[in-house]
Amino acid sequence: MKNLNWKVLLFLFMLPCFGYAQQAITGMVTESDGVSPIPGVNIVIKGTTTGTVSGMDGTYSINVNEGETLVFSFVGFMSKEVLVGQETTINVSLETDAIGLEEVIAVGYSSKKKTEISSAVVNVSSEKLQTSTSHDVGTMLQGKVAGLQVMSDQQSVGGAPQIRVRGSGSISASSSPLWVVDGIIGGSFDPQDVADITVLKDAGATGLYGSRAAGGVIVVTTKRGKAGDTKVRISSTTGIVKPNWGNLEFMDGPEFYDLINRGFILGGKTESEFLALFPAEVRNTNYDWMGFMYDQGFVTTNNISISGGNEKTTFYLSGNYNHEDGILRSDVYDRGSATLNLSHKLSEKLSIQLNTFSSFVKNQNTTSFTVFNVPFDTPYDEDGNVRPQDWVRNNYYTQERINFALPEELGSYNERGTLTLNPSLKLDYNPTDWMSVSASTRINYTSSVLERYDADGAQSTDIGGEVRNNLTRNSDILTNAILRLYKSYGEHALSGIIGGEFNEITHKYFEAHGAGYSGESTILDVAAVPQSVSGNNRTTTYNSFFSQVDYNYQSKYFFTGSYRVDGSSRFGANNRYGQFWSVAGSWMLSNEDFINDLGLFNSLKLRSSYGLTGNASLDDYVHLNTFTLDASYMGENALSALSIGNPDLTWEVARTFNLGLDASVLDNRISMTLDYYYSKNSDLLFRVPLPAEFGYSEQWRNIGRLDNWGYELALDIAAVKTPDFNWNVNLQIGYSQDEVKELPGDAIDADEDGLLDNSIVYLGSDLFSNKILQVGGNRSMFYAAEWYGADPQTGGARWVSGYNSDGSPVLTDNREEALWLTAKGIPDFMGGFTNVFEYKGLSLETVFSYAFGDFTIIRDNAYDNDGQYLFRPEMIVYGQEDRWEQAGDVSSRTPWVYQGDLRSSQYSSKYWENGNYLKLASLSLGYSFNKNVTQRLGLGSLKVFARGENLKVWHKSSGISPELTGFDADAPTRNSRPLPSKVVFGIDLTL
Repeated sequence: MKNLNWKVLLFLFMLPCFGYAQQAITGMVTESDGVSPIPGVNIVIKGTTTGTVSGMDGTYSINVNEGETLVFSFVGFMSKEVLVGQETTINVSLETDAIGLEEVIAVGYSSKKKTEISSAVVNVSSEKLQTSTSHDVGTMLQGKVAGLQVMSDQQSVGGAPQIRVRGSGSISASSSPLWVVDGIIGGSFDPQDVADITVLKDAGATGLYGSRAAGGVIVVTTKRGKAGDTKVRISSTTGIVKPNWGNLEFMDGPEFYDLINRGFILGGKTESEFLALFPAEVRNTNYDWMGFMYDQGFVTTNNISISGGNEKTTFYLSGNYNHEDGILRSDVYDRGSATLNLSHKLSEKLSIQLNTFSSFVKNQNTTSFTVFNVPFDTPYDEDGNVRPQDWVRNNYYTQERINFALPEELGSYNERGTLTLNPSLKLDYNPTDWMSVSASTRINYTSSVLERYDADGAQSTDIGGEVRNNLTRNSDILTNAILRLYKSYGEHALSGIIGGEFNEITHKYFEAHGAGYSGESTILDVAAVPQSVSGNNRTTTYNSFFSQVDYNYQSKYFFTGSYRVDGSSRFGANNRYGQFWSVAGSWMLSNEDFINDLGLFNSLKLRSSYGLTGNASLDDYVHLNTFTLDASYMGENALSALSIGNPDLTWEVARTFNLGLDASVLDNRISMTLDYYYSKNSDLLFRVPLPAEFGYSEQWRNIGRLDNWGYELALDIAAVKTPDFNWNVNLQIGYSQDEVKELPGDAIDADEDGLLDNSIVYLGSDLFSNKILQVGGNRSMFYAAEWYGADPQTGGARWVSGYNSDGSPVLTDNREEALWLTAKGIPDFMGGFTNVFEYKGLSLETVFSYAFGDFTIIRDNAYDNDGQYLFRPEMIVYGQEDRWEQAGDVSSRTPWVYQGDLRSSQYSSKYWENGNYLKLASLSLGYSFNKNVTQRLGLGSLKVFARGENLKVWHKSSGISPELTGFDADAPTRNSRPLPSKVVFGIDLTL
């Protein structure tokens, strides 16, 4: 009886277990191709909170009862439910959700779903980048990211633009963003191989990069192959490029001749004195030097890529070639590149990824253009022969006396070839579905060789032909190891990163210069007069440790925290290491019932971040006392002091707060991103002037504070959406301000001269270098005497020396008594807007960029003066009245007087002009053939298009474009090279 009771009790105890017997289910979640794994998929037992998440390789494991249902869900894919039977393996393929598609965004060391990101991050796809045939991605990004400012570099074909993310947070150190390519800092790539670009703007996103990220981070992901059929893509463009001079215009020969004639008379000279220097026949000479130096060029690009693979190996292979005959005379640019991205699964847990990029760039020209010649000078004589230098030296009117036709005629050349090799290797090991370990190594090597020959007689000097050869070699080696963890507990998801990184950057330079060449040989060894030999070596190292944790609860509440320690050889032993951290959080409001009940938002997210990033972008070895051996004493090398070091030098630190809101409404027809940011940049790296008794002119120190803040708005609007016609609008608006909060010394006006005693004033010989740095002012502020205009009775120059109680100005003809004004050289607003119209296969796209709210100095007193430079051409000042000529004339412009009062040509506020501009950056018209046509042709797709770039800049300044003045409005070459306007025709097809 006892045995029977024991058996009954045991049966009753185990009965629930028989009813709920669980089994372990394993499998893999892939995309619709059945091969590409999807990590991070939520797998939940329907009706419960029990679940798991797929690992890095898409695999999962879960205990479940027979008869229960598994729900597989992932943002951007359609959910799928699977009833569990007796099987132990369930593989699932998820279809893309075309309506709720949400991309996974690369944010550097990791990738995240857009809903999981708590920071100010903007992702731009390759389709949105293909509005330009430019050789650089910076130009492609222009007008597409709020808060991203791109300034064109027009000094040579293929030149890269300057880029700023949310302005500049430094005064002396660089504010350029950090580039990350395929998850590794640095690297090189071809724009045609870019899959997408992510711009990280706040500390929550950039904090993991610590000291390298004060200027923001731009993450580039290159294209990779996918398992399946091999795909071939071919694209080609060809077209013309023309100089776009904007508002830059010079007087023609007769106009300039008459101006000088009047100037001689006003200066007290006689007509005969004038004619002795400028005979009457000179008036009829009107040579177009702008047209001679710049003309129509030719541009072509050709690209081919092949991609594909199987479940174990995928590949992407591409080759690109660009050729451009530039707008500058004899300026030729050639660039060829090749990319191979290879991925291979060595086992279920181990995979390897090899990325290689190589390119060779060749620039060549014969002319180094520096100034404009007056229209009275001509490059050729009456018989069409190039005028020799001896004749030019004695007969040209232009001050520099350079015939720009001579270098080409005499065989001068200037060629630079640059080889880039950029291989990287990454090993991934996934021991479990919640852990992965990766190790990466990247080498970026460049070798650049310059060969320059200035033929005898091509220059204004008399030292004979000259040869300069230099060699520059740069290597950038980076290696890292990263541990990634991912765990899910019901409604909680936790992930983390721990890693270490080492980076060594080496620069080597060598140059030799010889003179006295006859032209028969142009190698250094045959120089009759050796001139100089120079060179230098520099090495910079970084040693870093970093970590990050991400937490997600119910896909509503997200938190990210990061911590990084950086060490840099650029700082002294006292402060070699810096610590940087950030925190960020977001609330997915649209997943709350009280928001869903409104029926208004498709998505709504509030996010915020705060953190510290650093800046180490300064010269090498400035923390050390340095010496040079280029001096000599009694025929021997002598050591002389070069600079004074600072062992206490340390990192600039940016403390940045960001508050943002992301929203979409009307079935995602309208999407908005709004951000506010405030950054305190302290311990600024600054070149501090030293008293003469120190024996050094300056020393790098950490001084001062600069704050910058602003708002950003991005709008995506599907204005019209029908089966045949679509109209999409993208608008980017960025508003930014900065203010100097601290400088060395006391911010007081002890002598009551209206200028704070610790202000730093720059008064250079060039207009753009006259600036002031003062507490309460902006980082880039012009500083000049307040100009009033010409005296109506005498035409003499007048300035403002003060103001009466009623606000009327007190005038003076003494510049030394004038008030000095400041003006902001950085725009308040910048951004862009894009319109895309699609009708069946036809598409039209326009891209505009703009900036306004600043002043610019685009005029130059070398070309707009009152007689100071007699032998320079005269600009026509845009939108201003004529010069004063006689008593009673009211004009802001004084007369042009030969050897007259030249003070009016000195720097004053009269050279300040409106810096606002609107640029039509790109206009594209294309047609994509439908499948009926492409199938008959045996093609996968076919598109033909026409595209124009830099077509028009609207502005009210007297020059090419305010855009060319640079971020600090201090570009000295702002009017020496026009914008290149391109019109190309192209074809894009897949096989």
